[in-house]
Amino acid sequence: MEAKNLRIGNLIKSKLLGTIHKIEGIVNKNNKIYLYTDLQDASSDIKDWEYVSITDKLLKKLSFNNGVIMLNDSFDYISIKLNTEYFDNVVIGNKRHGVGLQYKIEYAHQLQNLFFAVKNTELEIEQ
Repeated sequence: MEAKNLRIGNLIKSKLLGTIHKIEGIVNKNNKIYLYTDLQDASSDIKDWEYVSITDKLLKKLSFNNGVIMLNDSFDYISIKLNTEYFDNVVIGNKRHGVGLQYKIEYAHQLQNLFFAVKNTELEIEQ
């Protein structure tokens, strides 16, 4: 896991507990990266965490419906296909056209970062 790929608000998984948590802070102390999460008040080494794989269950918690989330009332959307070997498993489009991305999105933080880049708001998870 690399800190350069993460933002505050991204979902990560505890290697020890197997539970998913949000990043609340990223700190560099003496060239080591530590993360603050909603799990604890103290920071923990980035090595104690791993990326969260995207599943159908997670997509539903992120408000996707059959792999699609609407971005506005004008039919703009992001669509993702799971369990595919192809690199263009994500399409951004509108009711007439869609563009496949040229890389594969496999992890929650990648999808969260894409959503934020397109919509400028966080992709919230339902508890």
